[in-house]
Amino acid sequence: MLVEHTYEIVFERELVPQPIVCEMSRTFRNIMYNIDYLSVSKYEALLRISIVGEIDAVNAAEKFLRDTGVEMKLISAATFSGQIPQVPARTATMQSKEPAVHQKIWVTIVGPLRREPLFWVLSRRFDVTFNILQSTVGDPVSILCLDLWGPPVEIDGAVRFLREKGVDVEFGQTENKPQA
Repeated sequence: MLVEHTYEIVFERELVPQPIVCEMSRTFRNIMYNIDYLSVSKYEALLRISIVGEIDAVNAAEKFLRDTGVEMKLISAATFSGQIPQVPARTATMQSKEPAVHQKIWVTIVGPLRREPLFWVLSRRFDVTFNILQSTVGDPVSILCLDLWGPPVEIDGAVRFLREKGVDVEFGQTENKPQA
């Protein structure tokens, strides 16, 4: 049986630049999440997130988040009546000789798209890591600044996916990222 837990999470200043939600999604492959509300500045972030999955998986994801040091409060817990959608498997891409890059993008999400788990799909479908650097959320428009990093071909795929879904994407600064 699937459950949906909704949390309010506060990220303190030192945690804001960390890709915690992206890493949660990669660590717990049997959950889905959606960002219901977000307010990000360089000093603090407030996030309302819904996590869907089997109860043990949702509890493990909650523990993962708590272990990062964020402040969390459970707002609601309910049985989830739907099912977790199938995300197309990652497609094998030609390994690029180009170094990984950081790509800052600005995304504008309007209307019902705000209710779709777009960032969950990004973390599952593309070999990119992302962090939300800034946001302005209102009804019916959300504007977010994302820092994506990974192979250029994967970043291009992630941007193409967002645009195909109807999200407006504008490019910001691109930087080479040193290989680890």
